[in-house]
Amino acid sequence: MKTRASLYTLFYTYRTCLLFLLTPFLQACPYYSPFKLDASPQNHINESILGSWQGDVVDEMGNYRVVNIRLSKKNDNEYDYFVWGAFQKKEKKKNETQDTIVGSAYISYLANRQFLNISFENKFYIAELKYESDELSILPLDESFSSRIIKSDEQLNKAVLFHYKSRLFPTYDETLSFKYMKRLKER
Repeated sequence: MKTRASLYTLFYTYRTCLLFLLTPFLQACPYYSPFKLDASPQNHINESILGSWQGDVVDEMGNYRVVNIRLSKKNDNEYDYFVWGAFQKKEKKKNETQDTIVGSAYISYLANRQFLNISFENKFYIAELKYESDELSILPLDESFSSRIIKSDEQLNKAVLFHYKSRLFPTYDETLSFKYMKRLKER
């Protein structure tokens, strides 16, 4: 007959193993809200990043998927943002499907960094924009970047600023981070 202590040990060991195994599936999502870093587009677009880009995203299981992004000029201050590729998790026994995201975006500057305020389905996603050596990275903030409840554009601005000043490495949503994308040749 097992003692009560050994049952507790077994239970906690089981719970710890289960939590460890589920960790890859408990990944966070990109941060979105009805608020943005700037109330309206104020900065001119960076014309050097216009065009089509291709890169990989890595899902929770470590699988690489090809994703394409096209940034085109909507007006002097905004981009049309078009993403296509297989960036959703592939289900067993199903073929990979091509997904698309269509929206608009504009640039904000904060803490000597460029951010995209990406508008999609009446929500705003905040992503850091990096363009170096003809490689483009779009790194959306993770939903856990701030523990504060954000109720205005100004509070979002302060929360992002605090996040970048208080962390050695910013918190990005790795499953939707488009890193080191290469420009596609226009046909």
